[in-house]
Order: sequence, then structure tokens, then C-alpha cells
Amino acid sequence: MEELELAKKLGLNEYESRAYISMLRLGTAEASAVSKSANIPRARVYDVLTSLEKKGFIEKKPTKPVAYVAVAPSKAFSLLREQKKQHL
Repeated sequence: MEELELAKKLGLNEYESRAYISMLRLGTAEASAVSKSANIPRARVYDVLTSLEKKGFIEKKPTKPVAYVAVAPSKAFSLLREQKKQHL
């Protein structure tokens, strides 16, 4: 899967890569849907989504139940680039 390898090159781990790609396909989804779509154990999906949120790849919607939405790749990559610049 070429998308998966590209996401990994951006610094995402396996689960983060699969979750982000799934979120791009799903649009807005709850954690359980991401878990099923990305084949991530349910016990880990919240950690993965929190990590992606901190990195700027997804956003949490203040709904009940909590839903997540993928950030457009161009915006996520710009954020990542700025974070890398600041780190260097």
C-alpha cells in the first residue's frame, strides 16, 4: 500500500498511518469506526487518535459520542513542516 509508506515517511507509526488514511476515506467518524476501518485494536485506537490530533492530522469534534475529522493533507503537511522547522 503506497499511501501507508508515504504516511510513515512523514513520521507516523503504523497505527497512525492506517488511522489517518482511514480518516481521509471516512471523513468524520467515531473511534469505533476508525478501529474497524483501519484494523486497529479498539484498546489502542484512542491513543492513536489522540496522537494524530496532537500532530495536527485530525481534529476532535465536540459531539456525543466524540467524533473525529481528518485534516486535509495539504494543511497537515504544512503544520508538520512548521513543527519540523521550529524543532530544528
